[in-house]
Amino acid sequence: MPEFYGSLLKLAREAEGWPQAKLSERSGIAQGSISKYEKGLQQPSASQVAALGNALGFSPGFFEDAEARPAAVMYRSRSLRSARLEAHVRARLNLSRLVVQRLIADVEVDTVARFPDPDTSFPSPEAAADQLRAAWWIGPGPIDAICDYIEAAGGVVVRTDLGTDLAVAAYMHPLSDPVRWFFVNTRVSTGDRVRFSLAHELGHATLHEGGLAPDTREAENESNLFAGALLLPKRDLQGGLPRGRLRLEHLLELKRHWGASMQTIAMRAHQIGAISRTELSRIFREISARGYRNDEPVNIPVEQPSLLSSALRIHREQHGLDDIQLAGLAQVQPAVLTRLLPSHFSPQSGQHLRVVSLRE
Repeated sequence: MPEFYGSLLKLAREAEGWPQAKLSERSGIAQGSISKYEKGLQQPSASQVAALGNALGFSPGFFEDAEARPAAVMYRSRSLRSARLEAHVRARLNLSRLVVQRLIADVEVDTVARFPDPDTSFPSPEAAADQLRAAWWIGPGPIDAICDYIEAAGGVVVRTDLGTDLAVAAYMHPLSDPVRWFFVNTRVSTGDRVRFSLAHELGHATLHEGGLAPDTREAENESNLFAGALLLPKRDLQGGLPRGRLRLEHLLELKRHWGASMQTIAMRAHQIGAISRTELSRIFREISARGYRNDEPVNIPVEQPSLLSSALRIHREQHGLDDIQLAGLAQVQPAVLTRLLPSHFSPQSGQHLRVVSLRE
């Protein structure tokens, strides 16, 4: 019997948001045994693997993949309210990566750019953003689609349901994986927030591959500065700011042009010395008074990455695979694909069917 990897059982359980006791109840296997399986202290039998897989929605082969390992995740974890919720989000991110890896495994991607070398040092986050724009041939003005540039450099952007709306985006680069992974939460519907968060995670990918821990305040501040400079380059933004007082109606027009929030634009205007701290405080008071702090006018569409969509279109149209067969390819049940990737899989597609095994 192939080796069973307990870390993958724990990943599947935490992605579902279940404590061991609930998995025990659903699978009929003692909680103490589940604990030993997850710690690698005991190997389950074939029937026990099947019971665990059926309870969680996974093929037995999922737990036997020696190459599949959970990886560290970079995202702003301070917004998550508990260790259990953070474990849940991290597990869903890792599970999304493993599932999408299998779905795009046979897709060839032509890259026209590359990410900076991890050993590259930059004089400042703003300089790093300017250099990345130049290296990726991003012209002056707004970036039309950050997703396209990331994927053109060999990264993968995945829209996935993180199980909470408290996390917007994340970045992951496992040591053994040449791919840089970027995730966007499907529960977030404001395009300007998604664009800034993707730019923020790109800041981690550029600045912190071998340096600061991503959850330190300094690393977060650097990534915020990087995101602002990437989305709103100093020279370009300065040329579009009005002479005299910066008003909310100006910020609305600038938001339409740049695809960034009014608050991001105001903060960036202060960072480049175009407005004073007093002016920035006045703008934020006006934004709050209008009720715009959490609900700004002007809707910016959420960017749609193309790599996974293209891979699924090839599988469906050229290979003739339906969603049940795609679930088999990913070594999960169709319902797992629906929960993780709701933009790509319908809840009507084989929701109650179970994949028992992919092995011949």
